[in-house]
Amino acid sequence: MNRVILCLKRNDQYHVLHKNRGHKNLMPVFWHDEAVHGEFDLITERLQMEAFVHLVVSRDSIPFLKLMVEPELDPLGNIIRERKYFFKPNKFEKLVGNKDISSKIRSPDFMPVIDVTDKNLMDFVDVAKSIDWNKFQPQEDVKAVSSGTYNYGGGGDPYAKLSACIADTAQLTGDLTFNINADITETSQVSDFTDANGFDMTYGAANTHGGDVTAAHTITVAHNAHGFVLYSYFGTGHLNHRLKGFKLERTTAASDSGKALVTNNSFEGFTVSDMYLNGGGLTGNGLIATNNEVAITRVATGCVIWDCANDGLRLVTNNPTKGGHYENIYIRNCGVGVDSTNRANKLYNIFSANNTTDYANVTNGVAESISATDTTAFGTNPNDSLTEANEVISTSDSNAEFGHLKSGGTNEGSGIIPVYATADMAGVSYASAYPIGPFMLATAAGSPYYYYLQQQLLAG
Repeated sequence: MNRVILCLKRNDQYHVLHKNRGHKNLMPVFWHDEAVHGEFDLITERLQMEAFVHLVVSRDSIPFLKLMVEPELDPLGNIIRERKYFFKPNKFEKLVGNKDISSKIRSPDFMPVIDVTDKNLMDFVDVAKSIDWNKFQPQEDVKAVSSGTYNYGGGGDPYAKLSACIADTAQLTGDLTFNINADITETSQVSDFTDANGFDMTYGAANTHGGDVTAAHTITVAHNAHGFVLYSYFGTGHLNHRLKGFKLERTTAASDSGKALVTNNSFEGFTVSDMYLNGGGLTGNGLIATNNEVAITRVATGCVIWDCANDGLRLVTNNPTKGGHYENIYIRNCGVGVDSTNRANKLYNIFSANNTTDYANVTNGVAESISATDTTAFGTNPNDSLTEANEVISTSDSNAEFGHLKSGGTNEGSGIIPVYATADMAGVSYASAYPIGPFMLATAAGSPYYYYLQQQLLAG
């Protein structure tokens, strides 16, 4: 097939608070070019078809589609609203040539794909900021999900992309998990505005990669914005929003050096574990963690980050005496491996290798058993001037043992069993919250990493 598909939200995304930021009725969710991203199977997406409407649009519309899926930003770069553009019902009726379509899009009824390839989309859209959304009474999604576990990406799965999952999420009534089940491409920034309501919101994988990068399901970031933004406004004392167990890979350079594969808003916490973040050698960062609050609410562990033209890890807080918790991470071939921005971040068992600078701006930071191939490692038991090939089994992301600790290396002998996590993660035990990540898969029985792995395996 050679179609260009535009997915639109049906029904408002319902939130008790912050209701104006999410996907509203007839806002674009994503677009998909079958000539580039592969055939798009609409038939099997029964849940999605009942919560969304799909248009086949002209290939000439692609430049405008890229604008339609951009969020609206304030002058400081903060998201005001999830999308700049949307269709008013009366204009949508004219676009599809059906005056009864407005009632259909606010119903749970199945809607077929609508072909509008003969129309110019620019003639029918409106700019969202021109609308006073406070006058719009939000309507609860007929098919919105608020708890349970759902897969996306694979044939027969209810959702095609992660962006569609989030657009179809209501305020949580229980723990909710979306698992990637096949490689997918996202053509716009994915932003999580979910009201966790005290429950856990998890973005995981249907099949764990077990530390094998070649087995990790991949989300290709084929646009110039952030890959994934966690807007977790509704934390209730623990880290409600979790990202774990798959790969994000950039194929389009970011628009500027402030964009990242994963980042968060500055008000609440998140956890990132067992993730592969591949910057593709292009402009952009791996993980930018920000926080304006006084509590330590950011945690990343068991990750591999590589080929980011800017920073692998950029760790930012407004308060120099506060920071996040990061351990068992391998970072290579970035501009700066870890930029701690002179904040009180806690770094344990991190290997930053062959970056232009391995560690930068580390004043106020706390570190133990971190290492570098240059001379910038700091803290307790630092290891400088290491040779990367002596420390990991493979430096190639096409090798199943990419980033695994090498027997006999300096890191294997000087690593420490993580003992700091309990207090930092608000009572969430390390063992239950964070399974083994790729950098923790050592091969030698004498390694503390190895013993920690055995403890986790025995604990189930």
